[in-house]
Amino acid sequence: MARPVNDGEGSPVDSSGESLDVLTSQESISTETADAGRGRHAAPVSVRRRTPLRWVLEIGLVVLVALVAALAVRTFIVTPASITNDAMAETLVAGDRVLVSAWASTPSRGEVVAFDVPEEWVPTPADAQDGWASRVQQALAFIGVAAPNDESLMVLRVVAVEGQRIACCTETGQLELDGVPLVEPYLRPGVPTDQVAFDVVVPADRVFLLGDDRASARDSRYHLAFDDGTISVDDVTGRVLMVAWPLGSLAPVEIETGSAG
Repeated sequence: MARPVNDGEGSPVDSSGESLDVLTSQESISTETADAGRGRHAAPVSVRRRTPLRWVLEIGLVVLVALVAALAVRTFIVTPASITNDAMAETLVAGDRVLVSAWASTPSRGEVVAFDVPEEWVPTPADAQDGWASRVQQALAFIGVAAPNDESLMVLRVVAVEGQRIACCTETGQLELDGVPLVEPYLRPGVPTDQVAFDVVVPADRVFLLGDDRASARDSRYHLAFDDGTISVDDVTGRVLMVAWPLGSLAPVEIETGSAG
Protein backbone atom coordinates (compact mmCIF):
# COMPACT_ATOMS: atom_id res chain seq x y z
CA MET A 1 0.00 0.00 0.00
CA ALA A 2 1.40 3.46 -0.93
CA ARG A 3 2.41 5.66 1.96
CA PRO A 4 0.93 9.18 2.01
CA VAL A 5 3.41 12.11 1.93
CA ASN A 6 2.93 15.87 2.00
CA ASP A 7 3.12 17.66 -1.36
CA GLY A 8 4.44 20.80 0.27
CA GLU A 9 1.13 22.62 0.05
CA GLY A 10 -0.63 20.71 2.78
CA SER A 11 -2.32 18.10 0.63
CA PRO A 12 -1.31 14.52 1.24
CA VAL A 13 -0.16 12.53 -1.74
CA ASP A 14 0.64 8.87 -2.19
CA SER A 15 3.99 7.60 -3.32
CA SER A 16 2.91 7.85 -6.99
CA GLY A 17 2.35 11.59 -6.62
CA GLU A 18 -1.44 11.57 -7.03
CA SER A 19 -3.45 13.53 -4.49
CA LEU A 20 -5.26 11.34 -1.96
CA ASP A 21 -8.20 13.79 -2.08
CA VAL A 22 -8.64 12.98 -5.76
CA LEU A 23 -8.37 9.24 -5.14
CA THR A 24 -10.88 9.40 -2.34
CA SER A 25 -13.33 11.31 -4.53
CA GLN A 26 -12.94 8.84 -7.42
CA GLU A 27 -13.38 5.86 -5.11
CA SER A 28 -16.51 7.42 -3.69
CA ILE A 29 -18.02 7.92 -7.15
CA SER A 30 -17.19 4.33 -8.13
CA THR A 31 -18.73 3.01 -4.94
CA GLU A 32 -21.92 5.04 -5.43
CA THR A 33 -22.20 3.89 -9.05
CA ALA A 34 -21.79 0.24 -8.10
CA ASP A 35 -24.28 0.56 -5.26
CA ALA A 36 -26.74 2.25 -7.57
CA GLY A 37 -26.33 -0.57 -10.07
CA ARG A 38 -26.85 -3.22 -7.42
CA GLY A 39 -29.84 -1.35 -6.10
CA ARG A 40 -31.41 -1.08 -9.52
CA HIS A 41 -31.15 -4.81 -10.16
CA ALA A 42 -32.20 -5.71 -6.68
CA ALA A 43 -35.35 -3.62 -6.84
CA PRO A 44 -38.46 -5.74 -6.16
CA VAL A 45 -40.58 -6.64 -9.19
CA SER A 46 -44.33 -6.65 -8.79
CA VAL A 47 -45.84 -10.06 -9.63
CA ARG A 48 -49.34 -10.09 -11.02
CA ARG A 49 -51.31 -12.99 -9.59
CA ARG A 50 -53.54 -15.02 -11.94
CA THR A 51 -57.12 -14.98 -10.84
CA PRO A 52 -59.37 -18.03 -11.41
CA LEU A 53 -61.10 -16.12 -14.21
CA ARG A 54 -57.75 -15.44 -15.87
CA TRP A 55 -56.86 -19.14 -15.68
CA VAL A 56 -60.17 -20.08 -17.29
CA LEU A 57 -59.68 -17.54 -20.08
CA GLU A 58 -56.13 -18.76 -20.79
CA ILE A 59 -57.19 -22.42 -20.89
CA GLY A 60 -60.13 -21.54 -23.12
CA LEU A 61 -57.79 -19.68 -25.49
CA VAL A 62 -55.43 -22.67 -25.68
CA VAL A 63 -58.34 -25.02 -26.45
CA LEU A 64 -59.68 -22.63 -29.09
CA VAL A 65 -56.29 -22.37 -30.82
CA ALA A 66 -55.95 -26.18 -30.80
CA LEU A 67 -59.41 -26.62 -32.32
CA VAL A 68 -58.74 -24.00 -35.00
CA ALA A 69 -55.42 -25.68 -35.86
CA ALA A 70 -57.09 -29.11 -36.06
CA LEU A 71 -59.85 -27.69 -38.24
CA ALA A 72 -57.30 -26.05 -40.55
CA VAL A 73 -55.44 -29.35 -40.96
CA ARG A 74 -58.75 -31.15 -41.50
CA THR A 75 -59.88 -28.64 -44.11
CA PHE A 76 -56.71 -27.85 -46.01
CA ILE A 77 -54.39 -30.84 -45.59
CA VAL A 78 -55.58 -34.28 -44.47
CA THR A 79 -58.21 -35.97 -42.37
CA PRO A 80 -57.87 -39.30 -40.54
CA ALA A 81 -60.08 -42.31 -41.16
CA SER A 82 -60.25 -45.83 -39.75
CA ILE A 83 -60.46 -49.01 -41.81
CA THR A 84 -63.09 -51.23 -40.21
CA ASN A 85 -63.17 -54.22 -42.57
CA ASP A 86 -61.05 -56.16 -45.05
CA ALA A 87 -62.78 -54.98 -48.23
CA MET A 88 -59.47 -53.44 -49.37
CA ALA A 89 -57.16 -56.22 -48.15
CA GLU A 90 -54.32 -56.61 -48.60
CA THR A 91 -53.78 -52.96 -49.51
CA LEU A 92 -55.61 -51.92 -46.34
CA VAL A 93 -56.78 -54.12 -43.49
CA ALA A 94 -59.13 -53.68 -40.55
CA GLY A 95 -57.51 -51.58 -37.85
CA ASP A 96 -55.42 -49.46 -40.20
CA ARG A 97 -55.55 -45.72 -39.61
CA VAL A 98 -55.21 -43.80 -42.87
CA LEU A 99 -54.82 -40.18 -43.94
CA VAL A 100 -57.18 -38.89 -46.60
CA SER A 101 -56.44 -35.80 -48.69
CA ALA A 102 -58.75 -32.92 -47.90
CA TRP A 103 -58.47 -31.56 -51.43
CA ALA A 104 -61.11 -33.67 -53.15
CA SER A 105 -60.44 -33.45 -56.87
CA THR A 106 -62.17 -35.48 -59.58
CA PRO A 107 -61.32 -39.14 -58.83
CA SER A 108 -59.12 -41.00 -61.28
CA ARG A 109 -59.10 -44.70 -62.10
CA GLY A 110 -56.87 -46.67 -59.76
CA GLU A 111 -57.17 -44.31 -56.81
CA VAL A 112 -58.19 -45.61 -53.39
CA VAL A 113 -60.77 -43.10 -52.18
CA ALA A 114 -62.89 -42.39 -49.13
CA PHE A 115 -66.50 -41.48 -49.82
CA ASP A 116 -69.75 -40.77 -48.06
CA VAL A 117 -71.92 -43.85 -48.32
CA PRO A 118 -75.12 -43.20 -50.28
CA GLU A 119 -78.28 -43.73 -48.28
CA GLU A 120 -79.31 -46.47 -50.71
CA TRP A 121 -76.18 -48.44 -49.80
CA VAL A 122 -76.62 -48.33 -46.04
CA PRO A 123 -80.15 -47.25 -45.08
CA THR A 124 -80.39 -45.37 -41.81
CA PRO A 125 -82.15 -47.50 -39.16
CA ALA A 126 -85.51 -46.10 -38.09
CA ASP A 127 -84.48 -46.38 -34.44
CA ALA A 128 -81.09 -44.71 -34.91
CA GLN A 129 -80.11 -42.61 -31.93
CA ASP A 130 -79.73 -38.88 -32.53
CA GLY A 131 -78.77 -37.80 -29.03
CA TRP A 132 -76.11 -35.41 -27.80
CA ALA A 133 -73.45 -38.15 -27.79
CA SER A 134 -73.95 -38.73 -31.51
CA ARG A 135 -73.74 -35.02 -32.22
CA VAL A 136 -70.54 -34.67 -30.18
CA GLN A 137 -69.01 -37.60 -32.09
CA GLN A 138 -69.93 -35.99 -35.41
CA ALA A 139 -68.39 -32.68 -34.33
CA LEU A 140 -65.16 -34.36 -33.22
CA ALA A 141 -65.01 -36.33 -36.47
CA PHE A 142 -65.45 -33.11 -38.46
CA ILE A 143 -62.35 -31.51 -36.92
CA GLY A 144 -60.38 -34.73 -37.17
CA VAL A 145 -60.18 -35.55 -33.45
CA ALA A 146 -62.36 -38.65 -33.70
CA ALA A 147 -62.92 -41.18 -36.45
CA PRO A 148 -66.03 -40.71 -38.55
CA ASN A 149 -69.01 -42.95 -37.99
CA ASP A 150 -68.16 -46.38 -39.39
CA GLU A 151 -71.39 -46.50 -41.41
CA SER A 152 -70.99 -43.06 -42.96
CA LEU A 153 -67.62 -43.50 -44.67
CA MET A 154 -66.20 -46.22 -46.90
CA VAL A 155 -62.86 -46.77 -48.63
CA LEU A 156 -62.73 -48.53 -52.03
CA ARG A 157 -60.79 -48.39 -55.32
CA VAL A 158 -61.99 -46.54 -58.41
CA VAL A 159 -62.02 -49.09 -61.25
CA ALA A 160 -63.95 -47.07 -63.85
CA VAL A 161 -64.83 -43.42 -64.40
CA GLU A 162 -67.41 -41.66 -66.56
CA GLY A 163 -67.76 -42.98 -70.08
CA GLN A 164 -65.90 -46.24 -69.40
CA ARG A 165 -67.53 -49.65 -69.70
CA ILE A 166 -66.72 -52.08 -66.90
CA ALA A 167 -67.97 -55.67 -67.00
CA CYS A 168 -67.52 -58.97 -65.18
CA CYS A 169 -66.17 -61.28 -66.19
CA THR A 170 -64.07 -63.16 -68.73
CA GLU A 171 -63.79 -66.96 -68.72
CA THR A 172 -60.67 -66.59 -66.58
CA GLY A 173 -62.48 -64.39 -64.05
CA GLN A 174 -61.00 -61.04 -65.12
CA LEU A 175 -62.85 -57.75 -65.36
CA GLU A 176 -63.20 -56.19 -68.77
CA LEU A 177 -62.53 -52.49 -69.22
CA ASP A 178 -63.90 -51.18 -72.50
CA GLY A 179 -63.93 -54.74 -73.80
CA VAL A 180 -60.32 -55.58 -72.84
CA PRO A 181 -59.43 -57.99 -69.96
CA LEU A 182 -57.98 -56.11 -67.00
CA VAL A 183 -54.94 -57.38 -65.09
CA GLU A 184 -55.23 -56.24 -61.44
CA PRO A 185 -52.02 -56.82 -59.43
CA TYR A 186 -53.50 -55.19 -56.32
CA LEU A 187 -56.14 -57.91 -55.77
CA ARG A 188 -55.94 -60.12 -52.71
CA PRO A 189 -54.13 -63.28 -53.83
CA GLY A 190 -56.21 -66.41 -54.28
CA VAL A 191 -59.56 -64.60 -54.06
CA PRO A 192 -61.97 -64.94 -57.05
CA THR A 193 -63.43 -61.83 -58.67
CA ASP A 194 -66.54 -63.15 -60.39
CA GLN A 195 -69.04 -63.30 -57.52
CA VAL A 196 -71.43 -60.90 -59.27
CA ALA A 197 -71.95 -60.47 -63.01
CA PHE A 198 -72.43 -56.92 -64.30
CA ASP A 199 -71.98 -54.76 -67.37
CA VAL A 200 -72.03 -51.01 -66.68
CA VAL A 201 -71.23 -47.87 -68.64
CA VAL A 202 -70.38 -45.27 -66.01
CA PRO A 203 -72.56 -42.11 -66.29
CA ALA A 204 -71.14 -38.59 -66.27
CA ASP A 205 -69.76 -37.32 -62.93
CA ARG A 206 -69.92 -40.78 -61.36
CA VAL A 207 -67.46 -43.59 -60.58
CA PHE A 208 -67.62 -47.36 -60.16
CA LEU A 209 -65.92 -48.67 -57.01
CA LEU A 210 -64.66 -52.11 -56.05
CA GLY A 211 -62.70 -53.54 -53.14
CA ASP A 212 -59.37 -55.32 -53.54
CA ASP A 213 -60.79 -58.33 -51.69
CA ARG A 214 -63.72 -59.14 -53.97
CA ALA A 215 -64.91 -61.95 -51.69
CA SER A 216 -65.69 -59.66 -48.74
CA ALA A 217 -66.24 -56.21 -50.27
CA ARG A 218 -69.82 -54.97 -50.51
CA ASP A 219 -69.07 -52.50 -53.26
CA SER A 220 -70.70 -51.23 -56.45
CA ARG A 221 -71.50 -54.79 -57.58
CA TYR A 222 -74.01 -55.21 -54.77
CA HIS A 223 -75.88 -51.96 -55.46
CA LEU A 224 -76.52 -52.22 -59.20
CA ALA A 225 -80.18 -51.32 -58.68
CA PHE A 226 -79.15 -47.78 -57.72
CA ASP A 227 -77.50 -45.88 -60.59
CA ASP A 228 -75.82 -49.10 -61.77
CA GLY A 229 -73.85 -49.19 -58.53
CA THR A 230 -72.03 -45.93 -59.28
CA ILE A 231 -71.65 -43.02 -56.88
CA SER A 232 -71.44 -39.30 -57.52
CA VAL A 233 -67.98 -37.75 -57.57
CA ASP A 234 -69.40 -35.17 -55.16
CA ASP A 235 -69.65 -37.92 -52.53
CA VAL A 236 -65.92 -38.64 -52.73
CA THR A 237 -64.24 -36.90 -49.78
CA GLY A 238 -60.65 -37.47 -50.88
CA ARG A 239 -57.92 -39.88 -51.91
CA VAL A 240 -56.32 -42.18 -49.33
CA LEU A 241 -52.71 -40.99 -49.19
CA MET A 242 -51.06 -43.31 -46.70
CA VAL A 243 -51.35 -45.70 -43.81
CA ALA A 244 -50.39 -43.78 -40.67
CA TRP A 245 -51.02 -46.47 -38.05
CA PRO A 246 -49.85 -48.99 -36.97
CA LEU A 247 -46.29 -47.76 -37.42
CA GLY A 248 -45.21 -51.11 -38.81
CA SER A 249 -47.57 -50.56 -41.75
CA LEU A 250 -46.55 -46.94 -42.36
CA ALA A 251 -46.49 -46.54 -46.14
CA PRO A 252 -48.07 -44.53 -48.98
CA VAL A 253 -51.13 -45.93 -50.75
CA GLU A 254 -50.20 -45.99 -54.41
CA ILE A 255 -52.47 -45.32 -57.39
CA GLU A 256 -52.69 -48.61 -59.27
CA THR A 257 -54.75 -48.82 -62.44
CA GLY A 258 -53.84 -52.34 -63.50
CA SER A 259 -53.23 -53.02 -67.17
CA ALA A 260 -55.24 -54.31 -70.08
CA GLY A 261 -54.00 -57.57 -71.48
